[in-house]
Amino acid sequence: MRFSPSWRGWALMAGSFCLLTALPALASAPLAQTALDPPSAQPAPAPPALPPSAPDGAAVLDGPDLVVLPLPAGTVLDREGKLSATLRAVGTDPRVRMRWFALDRNNWVLFQRPFEMAAGGEAVDVSDSLYLWRWGDAHVGDWSEVRSIALQIESDVDNVWVDALALDAGPGDTDPRELAGPEAWLKRIAFGDHETRERIAEGYVLLTDAVDDLHPADLREMHAQMRRTRAWVRRTFGPAVHPIADATPVRFLLFRRRSDYAAFYRRLGTQWNCSIAAPRTPGYTIQDISACWYDPAESGQAVFLHEAAHSVIAHDLRLPTGTAEHSWLQEGLANYLQICVFPGSLDVEAFAKNFDEPIGHDSFFRPLSELCHQRCPSRHYAQLASVVSFLASQRPGWLREIAAGLSAGRGLEDVLAELGTDVNELESLWYIWGRLSFTAPPAPGGSHPHFPRPVEWK
Repeated sequence: MRFSPSWRGWALMAGSFCLLTALPALASAPLAQTALDPPSAQPAPAPPALPPSAPDGAAVLDGPDLVVLPLPAGTVLDREGKLSATLRAVGTDPRVRMRWFALDRNNWVLFQRPFEMAAGGEAVDVSDSLYLWRWGDAHVGDWSEVRSIALQIESDVDNVWVDALALDAGPGDTDPRELAGPEAWLKRIAFGDHETRERIAEGYVLLTDAVDDLHPADLREMHAQMRRTRAWVRRTFGPAVHPIADATPVRFLLFRRRSDYAAFYRRLGTQWNCSIAAPRTPGYTIQDISACWYDPAESGQAVFLHEAAHSVIAHDLRLPTGTAEHSWLQEGLANYLQICVFPGSLDVEAFAKNFDEPIGHDSFFRPLSELCHQRCPSRHYAQLASVVSFLASQRPGWLREIAAGLSAGRGLEDVLAELGTDVNELESLWYIWGRLSFTAPPAPGGSHPHFPRPVEWK
């Protein structure tokens, strides 16, 4: 595949950046297109690793199908900016798949935008608002941290021309008390022309079409649950908290009907140019957007808290839910809080019974080395919640360092090694703590808090 005659280097023109000289020729190698699936499915293939940025703003090339274009020093993008390009492609296949990447100073992929275009040689205008780009598969950041834009070719194609490329930095700050830009777009995708209620405050957006079932006081209480969750995260993780700072709020969507909840993810996938399988669970979080359908029972309130925890953790600790290396901690934290606040979510005898059994690959409690590198299914949630309870109560410094390390792209084993321990010792300490803490189930009819209730809920 050949890029020609295209442009290299950014120039500032009337608030936009345009590319100005020719890129060298590159050979082609197809890559699989990323898809988004529920947590129980296999993770999407990761984008290729990138080399360190080249000096003096030169374009960075890596492999046969990727070109990286550094932004000028001092460029600050906004999620309401826009990337526009005029492209031409020629190949044997009628269409060509491509993907934009937005990279930070370490060349981590923070955002991505796949797209397709005809490969018949005609000029095609591509223009997308930056809030239509979804997160990278493993790292979280905001647009102000982007330092370069990359274009990847994912199909076998002969020639690609980039005739024009412009990047509008965006309008800057907007009023956080009003639905505008990305939040107004999300409301349209979620609820269409349905009547809705909304609550916007303190970095949260709560939207629902269950207007006949929920009163303003109900929305205030749901907002309070999100506020308590964030307060707990910030107290527990301290310096490991590094929230996304581009005015993106934590967003929660509450649907009146289950069918509308499932259909939302299909529509969101269409907007993101990817496939999102319909969730099989009553609640689901993708990026820092959580959703569930309305259920007035306590079980429905527990689902709300669980999903709200996922979105706050993704946003404030930069731990995306769909990443295999983060899944055990994301699910452990969300389920820990759910069990703390709604202890009836877990059978009263669960811990006493299972801490009396050995850990094994065929046991209820699995080796931690098995769980910390996979997208964990729900059958492991109780175990992961107990691991978080142990860390939060017995090794809070470890918990903070683990969260910070995973967010920075380090593996759990590397973080624990820096702490002078390893996964086997963590597992042993957790298991001994559990056997001592859950010696017997509570008496029938008595209260059964599995874990102490956090002060934020007292």
